[in-house]
Amino acid sequence: MMFQFTLADVLALVAGVCGCFLTALLATSGKAKINWLAGFTGIFAAAMLMTAIKSQTDNPLLFRAISWFSFLNYAAGPCLFLYTQFAIGKKPGALSQHFLLALAVAISSPFVPAFMLGMLHYLLVTQMSAYLIMILLALRGRHFSLKQRYSNLQGVDLGWLQMISWWLLVLVIADVALFPLLTIVGAETGQVQTVFNFCVTFYIIWLSKSALGQLFPSSQEKRRPAYERSGLDDESMEVLGAALVEAVDHGKLYTNPTLTLRELANEAGMAPHTVSEVLNRSVGQSFYEFINRRRVEEAKALLTGTGGTILDIAFAAGFNNKVSFNKAFKEYEGITPSVFRKLNHN
Repeated sequence: MMFQFTLADVLALVAGVCGCFLTALLATSGKAKINWLAGFTGIFAAAMLMTAIKSQTDNPLLFRAISWFSFLNYAAGPCLFLYTQFAIGKKPGALSQHFLLALAVAISSPFVPAFMLGMLHYLLVTQMSAYLIMILLALRGRHFSLKQRYSNLQGVDLGWLQMISWWLLVLVIADVALFPLLTIVGAETGQVQTVFNFCVTFYIIWLSKSALGQLFPSSQEKRRPAYERSGLDDESMEVLGAALVEAVDHGKLYTNPTLTLRELANEAGMAPHTVSEVLNRSVGQSFYEFINRRRVEEAKALLTGTGGTILDIAFAAGFNNKVSFNKAFKEYEGITPSVFRKLNHN
């Protein structure tokens, strides 16, 4: 049989191979619970490979056999959802119930008439959309919660997961709405499929690259509220707030780029929930804002008083990279560190 690969087929193969490689990378990374994400990327990769293979066969039996394996696609949404649950520190119950639809499709699809196979695709789109919406809802408020416990969000912030969930939702909607509309108005099916496959290739690489740097919350931090009311009066809050500020400023604890709420509590001799309550009620700042404001103040002094490079000053002030330093500095000062140095140069 002579193979005739279009550009869309080549991109599907590239996406599939990249997906397989990255799935293996995720599965062997040793990170807890990341196998759920590896399952998602593996299913994604298999789907792209099957798309390329189906385009090369005109045998109806082989085509139907390959199509049957599409039931695996119904496990993709559940895998991504379960990864999200573990990543935000929740333990989902009854894991098997999320895969009942995939099992039902596997059992029933051989008996579905060929002209009705398109209905299964719309069922998949509906299921995937529902899981993506649940993921996005689960991620709401996550950023605020992290700022109560971490001074550096790199590795724990799930902004990348929120972003790729939105992009996947866009791809899903485009697959059933935008791309068919483009073919109606004159675009060639092959061109539309090429664009789609290119987006998928980029998407799966972006997803896996971000996931490899993701950290999971420790068991001590799971299901802990931002702070628990201790019953302290306002005067006690003011005293504890002043003691907390003194401990942080005197020891320059903010220069530790990985400082956490628990570590600060140990240094101050307080319980973590007490520190969180004092910061929110007395100081009026989240832990993240409290520490990063001090890092910015330290950086301002170094920018005007030393000749160090911007990167050296970022590290000295407690930031672990130039990007987060520039972002925090601009957030609190309204200008970048380099502009601040120029304006305050003697």
